[in-house]
Amino acid sequence: TNETLPAIPVLPISFADATPLLTYMGGAAAPTDFIGGIDGLSYTVGPSANLVRVVTHNTFVTTPIPNVIATIPGSLPADEDQPVLLGNHRDAWVF
Repeated sequence: TNETLPAIPVLPISFADATPLLTYMGGAAAPTDFIGGIDGLSYTVGPSANLVRVVTHNTFVTTPIPNVIATIPGSLPADEDQPVLLGNHRDAWVF
């Protein structure tokens, strides 16, 4: 339903798709802490006279996402052993 959809569209895009968008952004130079890692690109912050139309073909359904939990035994003696916790989000990477 529309109550669950964000008001501002967000779509992860590839390096190849981001490069032309950033190239044609225009406007003032970006501050140094905003500059990314694409070599040869002049980072700017807009505004731009160019328009972008984003079209997606998403299916909005609720599906289960499994939790992946594992234990990897270490090699230290029990009195020196320390737990290491790893985590990750999957919100932008589910298929």
